[in-house]
Amino acid sequence: MPQRVFFSFDFDRDLQTARQVRDAWELHGKGESLPLYDAVEFEEATQRAGGINNWIDDQLRECSVVAVLVGYETYKKPWILYGIRKSAELNLGILAIDVHKVRDPHAGTDISHGLCPLDFLRLSMTKYRRYDWMRHEGDQNIADWVEFAAEVVRPNVYKYP
Repeated sequence: MPQRVFFSFDFDRDLQTARQVRDAWELHGKGESLPLYDAVEFEEATQRAGGINNWIDDQLRECSVVAVLVGYETYKKPWILYGIRKSAELNLGILAIDVHKVRDPHAGTDISHGLCPLDFLRLSMTKYRRYDWMRHEGDQNIADWVEFAAEVVRPNVYKYP
């Protein structure tokens, strides 16, 4: 079954990196991604009643897997933590991808990785996996990671040989 992926990331620091990861998913994946938000949409969402949380709720209703892109300061963003909590409540597949070594054409790379937001929420790492985009060859393996995330939360829905 094709997966729809919502990419959750630190908009201020990791937008270009998120685009690279999303593009790799769309190239190698067996599904689609929800559009990445742009600066205008993000700002508008923060100004509306319910703010960014309502916008995240709308996005999560349309996806089967959430990919949390872990950059240097991702764990500090309240909307990232909110999205992960809601994803777990909705029984969506969740995976974390360290993106600190992915080259951003505008900002370079972060030398050290950030803390994983999944750890702050004490989510079981037997159910949710964390990958390193560069070390684990994310551009070639993201489709498998997404499928695994979906399979773990819905083993009776998705059957693979």
